[in-house]
Amino acid sequence: MNVLGLDIGFSITKATNSFCLLYVDEELKEIGLVEPAKRFLCGEALELFRRLTRSYPEIRWVSVDAPLTPVRLTDRPKSGRSVDKRFSKGVFHSSQGGPQPGSISVPLKGWPLYEAGMHIVGKLREAMLDDYVPFEGFEKASASGVIECIPKLTQTLLVPREVVRERRGPVDDYLFPLLPEKEGPYMRRLDQALGDYGFTFQGEEMITIFSAFSGYDELRDQCMAWMHPCVPSWPRRKWYRKPGSTTSTGASKISEGQV
Repeated sequence: MNVLGLDIGFSITKATNSFCLLYVDEELKEIGLVEPAKRFLCGEALELFRRLTRSYPEIRWVSVDAPLTPVRLTDRPKSGRSVDKRFSKGVFHSSQGGPQPGSISVPLKGWPLYEAGMHIVGKLREAMLDDYVPFEGFEKASASGVIECIPKLTQTLLVPREVVRERRGPVDDYLFPLLPEKEGPYMRRLDQALGDYGFTFQGEEMITIFSAFSGYDELRDQCMAWMHPCVPSWPRRKWYRKPGSTTSTGASKISEGQV
């Protein structure tokens, strides 16, 4: 099963969007890297998605980091979505040190990000990458679809409240390096959230780069440019690994070959 992750920006002239393609091996319980994180322009989205569907026909899920709605709104609403309101109260409110999400009713950031996200969803549909699954649709047994993710809320719910309140800097920049740290106090929580799936060597390598350069986009992009796609072997679809590499859960495996 392939999973496409999309981080959305709202610039027309700059490459503020990025994508990453993962392979989830349900037999080995591993998450592998097919194509490392790369930036792209809004105008390149359709051709990019078409290329991915041609090269990797088993893309089952697409995760979009942007506010979405089942039907695209033409006018900015006076208030935000229900999910934004729910996670803007109590301990989630920014005044409490919480990870209060943005709102599509905010004209300078929330609304442009929403429009960019819905534009991307339209391009995904044109590229035959399935339809949007709303939050209430998660309860149904969907086999595939386009879903919205809210990374900072996810990360926040995996660590104690005091860690979030006492953080230094933005939620994403502070928590992301802590969660996947192998010997860190929260690694087990991340493993449990992932159903005890581990990462292949290249998956761990990409996480290390993002953790080391959290908040430093230019340096991170330079490091990511050195990485190469890792294609599963055929026909067993087991990942090529470097000898002696380990998954994030610590299970050591010897590879069938080398990247």
